[in-house]
Amino acid sequence: MRDYDPLTQLDLNLIALEISSIRSGLYSSDKFDISKYLETKISSFAYQFIKHYIEDVKKTSLEDLSKSSNEYLLGLLLEMQTFLDGHAVVKVELSCEMRDEFVFNLHHKLKDLINEDFVLDLSVNADILGGLTITRAGKYYDYSIKSAVYNSFYNEKGESIMKI
Repeated sequence: MRDYDPLTQLDLNLIALEISSIRSGLYSSDKFDISKYLETKISSFAYQFIKHYIEDVKKTSLEDLSKSSNEYLLGLLLEMQTFLDGHAVVKVELSCEMRDEFVFNLHHKLKDLINEDFVLDLSVNADILGGLTITRAGKYYDYSIKSAVYNSFYNEKGESIMKI
């Protein structure tokens, strides 16, 4: 949907907070100017996302939206929140912080495999030593060094396979 992939859980939380802020602004004034509010009161990231949603998904401009009633704007914001909530979440646990380029490439690789829009929920767990783990739709995929080392010494039952 956008040119600024990947959408992370942190991004989703930020956008939801900004949508909530806009909704509060709607209730504070009968002459609410959404264009001005978006340009001056919210983060540039959320602004870009909301602008993209309005222009590319809803096929309208911010200027036209400014002429809309507060009830219409409220409905649009609720629809946008529902759209965001509808994204699947893919939890990725990394052994350390990664550069944005790595996260970008990981997101696109996962998107090719999953073939749907999703939100990355990134976390760091140094205990996995290296590699990563992925949790999606209740399934757990372990590509960590910790599990590779463990699997070299133990069978599925947790019994040592080493003979000395």
